[in-house]
Amino acid sequence: VRSELERRIEAVRSELERRIEAVRVELRQEIAALEVRLTERLAAWRTETVKWMFVFWATQMAALVGIAALLLRR
Repeated sequence: VRSELERRIEAVRSELERRIEAVRVELRQEIAALEVRLTERLAAWRTETVKWMFVFWATQMAALVGIAALLLRR
């Protein structure tokens, strides 16, 4: 009885180790895919941010040039 119980315990342990390793592999794959998606989104966000920064900078410069022109005409 004892040897049968030990054999079953070993079989269950082996099965659990196999399942845990499968979950680890799946988790690594999901994390890698998430990293790729996050990197792509950050790159897109960065591009969009730089574009809007330029728009606001150009608008601010135009306003300053306009104000300077008004002040210099007087």
